[in-house]
Amino acid sequence: MTDMEEVNAVGKTAFLVNAFRVKEAEFSKPLMCDTFSKIFFNDFSKQFLAKFEVQPICRDLLSMMGPRTAFIDARVKEATCAGATKVVILGSGLDCRALRLYDYRVTFIEVEQSAVLDFKMSKFDSYPASLVRGNYLQIDLIKELLAHVDPSENVLFIWEGNTFYIPTDSGKQLVQKIFKTFPRATIVFDTMTPELVQLKTGSPADTDMQLLWDMIAGGKNLWQGGWDVHGFASELGYKVISSFTFPELAESMRPPEDMAAIYGSMEHYESVTKRWMSHYSFNVIAAKDSRGRSGGCLPRMG
Repeated sequence: MTDMEEVNAVGKTAFLVNAFRVKEAEFSKPLMCDTFSKIFFNDFSKQFLAKFEVQPICRDLLSMMGPRTAFIDARVKEATCAGATKVVILGSGLDCRALRLYDYRVTFIEVEQSAVLDFKMSKFDSYPASLVRGNYLQIDLIKELLAHVDPSENVLFIWEGNTFYIPTDSGKQLVQKIFKTFPRATIVFDTMTPELVQLKTGSPADTDMQLLWDMIAGGKNLWQGGWDVHGFASELGYKVISSFTFPELAESMRPPEDMAAIYGSMEHYESVTKRWMSHYSFNVIAAKDSRGRSGGCLPRMG
């Protein structure tokens, strides 16, 4: 199979995100190092990175994967240390957390479309995760998960890099189904504000995003749903355990000298990156009547 046949079968987004993981490992002080990501790094990925690195707004996006991955990985370790033995990854793509964070006591369950899983599994002799095939909005997700997870279990759901690509109402329905069936579940996810998704921030961030879409998708905005994390809490019956914007995470994890090197200058970071990345957040939520639990802190990881 050629590179483009792989990309067409699996989907461009999966390869783009994987390229971000590869790029993070090249920084002088990476926040994560995913050695498995190189397995999926092909000529399409190389060309994509070369095109991205010449645009400041695109370099901002490339820098996103380190804090995002470090935050979610920490939540996985935290949950498993607290007794969770099941981790469900919705829309897992080419990520290999089941390998990177392998723990014989924990079952990882990846939910993803068959073409993506088939491609990923073709690269390994064995893979330590249970697989649920299909678009999680189209299959009977709860029925599939009940074959692997007891409703009374303390289970962690990872919903990474997904919310902005699906309609907000579909996301709301998904969260309600999860907490109704698994009342001890915790969901960790990243999202954009509705204003940024709709390019209605009323600030230069709208122009920044349009430039990004010009680079990625010929000007078409691929995002469909924004998430008002605190505003939806009462409506959907969950509580917010923690919620951090990208700048809050990045500034807590990278020292100023690393920030300046990654973004070209601190001036660019302060005047451009923060104005749109402030609309991007990392969140941990749980059912409102569940017992309180930690949702993470902001340790300096430089």
